[in-house]
Amino acid sequence: GVEAINYKVYNWMAGIPQLDRLRAKAVSGRLVKLFEKKPFLVVWLFAWTPPPDWAARILGVLSGFPLKKYVLAFLLGRFPKFLFLAWLGRELPISTKALIIIAVSTVFIGYGTAIIRARRPRPAAPGV
Repeated sequence: GVEAINYKVYNWMAGIPQLDRLRAKAVSGRLVKLFEKKPFLVVWLFAWTPPPDWAARILGVLSGFPLKKYVLAFLLGRFPKFLFLAWLGRELPISTKALIIIAVSTVFIGYGTAIIRARRPRPAAPGV
């Protein structure tokens, strides 16, 4: 489904030379070490927890994690997440108007944060 398409798009993007610096940054860190040992677990965790799942996509592509296992881990992780969200939506008395306001506010805050970060001056690279 959609996750297979996402995986293939990220795989295509991984071959773009301009993203080498991002790729090098992505393959360093604790999460990568855990991914090297338990890739299915990491993808599954990202699928059902709040952290953004694009990190699992990047790790999956960069490590060559098989597409079928990746999609299966996402399906198994998303199912309980959607059940929880459906239950929560039924239990919380929030109006449609309030949900729309929350969703729009979240988008504006996210884009605002990204714009502010993009405008910050970057420190000069060593040796420049």
